[in-house]
Amino acid sequence: MFSDTVPALPLIRAGKVRALGVSSATRLPSAPDIPPIAEVGVPGFDAAGWGMILAPAHTPKPIVSKVHAAAQAS
Repeated sequence: MFSDTVPALPLIRAGKVRALGVSSATRLPSAPDIPPIAEVGVPGFDAAGWGMILAPAHTPKPIVSKVHAAAQAS
């Protein structure tokens, strides 16, 4: 079991682990071939989480922009 799909994708794509489903109610854009658990046997299941990226106050704008772009890309 992985708490985040993105780091597991290389293992899934290499056939080293088998993805049974994702915990969100909808398919993930980064892994559209992995069905939500709600689609494969547990109707209504939705255990999606969220996270934050924080930086100290007054972090230079170029750094904030670079971190934002990297977060959006993943």
